[in-house]
Amino acid sequence: MKIQRILLLFVVISIIHCTCTCLNHMHVASGLCLHDQRSFLLQFKNNLTLDPQYSTKLNSWNESIGCCDWSGVTCDHHAHVIALDLSSDFIISGALDNSSSLFSLQHLQSLNLADNSFNSSIPSGFNKLESLTDLNLAYAGFVGQVPTEIFQLTRLVTLDLSASNERLDTLDLSQSNDLKLDNSNLGKLVQNLTNIRKLYLDEVSISGGGHEWYNSLLLLPHLQELSMSGCGLMGTFPPEIFQITTLSLIDISLNEDLHGSFPDIPLNGSFHTIEVSSTSFSGGLPLSIGNMVYLSSLDLSHCNFSGTIPTTLSQLRELNHVDLSHNNFIGAIPSLSKAKKLAYVDLSANGLSGPISSSAQFEGMQSLVSIDLSNYLH
Repeated sequence: MKIQRILLLFVVISIIHCTCTCLNHMHVASGLCLHDQRSFLLQFKNNLTLDPQYSTKLNSWNESIGCCDWSGVTCDHHAHVIALDLSSDFIISGALDNSSSLFSLQHLQSLNLADNSFNSSIPSGFNKLESLTDLNLAYAGFVGQVPTEIFQLTRLVTLDLSASNERLDTLDLSQSNDLKLDNSNLGKLVQNLTNIRKLYLDEVSISGGGHEWYNSLLLLPHLQELSMSGCGLMGTFPPEIFQITTLSLIDISLNEDLHGSFPDIPLNGSFHTIEVSSTSFSGGLPLSIGNMVYLSSLDLSHCNFSGTIPTTLSQLRELNHVDLSHNNFIGAIPSLSKAKKLAYVDLSANGLSGPISSSAQFEGMQSLVSIDLSNYLH
């Protein structure tokens, strides 16, 4: 009899546990979220300026439905908001300051405010979001100095602060759109963000003397993508960065005073995109460039490269885009016929010479859409 009572008690406890678990999952599945999470989101919305002529993700933010069902909002199974995506609205504006209820969403792991028009400085309050792993503030109209508090977000895996003028055409440009970061602070950022995999700082104005932070990039164990186009970089870029086997993308284009060269390329690299156009990079291209077996886009245009074009380019079976224009390459065009995926080739404005035979250089390249050999010396 005692055993039966124990078994019955066990069954009752199990039923209660399962019921609570199911109710919890139903709670989240139905879109309901915790009262404080809903309150923080609504306060955040109410402090923003929206253009009533346009639809926005924030239009779904009302109390008639649970906030876990609001557009751009993602909750965990405890009904905490863990991701907020308000990107690509363009019509969200208004100052974002340290008092914003956004910074009360302590469980946030991913925040995307890209492509909007905040037209304010980046508030230092982002350091309150200690669980953030992904932060995207690209093309959102932020101006002024990047606050050092951003560097305290040591869990960040992705950070995008890009502020390209090209992408800001539709925003209110009544004030300067410069986002700034001096070299010493950039050094702190690189040293602190040891978990970073993707770092995008396009058009962020890098100022101040000293370039020691370049070498700090070599100490980032997980770095996969680095984009710093048009940042005003100067000095000499460490060639060893091109030997990091975890890197798949590097874009340091449009930095006219940045010097550098290519080292020997190791085997087993993962590069798929290299952009160093409009820099002061110089020297020759190593034969070992053929080791970049995953490379799909190579843009070295408007630099000071010289020597012959390596024949090993043809070994890059994934290559789709090659731009070596406006350099000082000499000699004959090597065969590219094995690079079957090549669609765009620009070798113009060099010192290339010699006969061109379609059967030798370009045979079987069925993907080829455009080829530019302007100024070729026959």
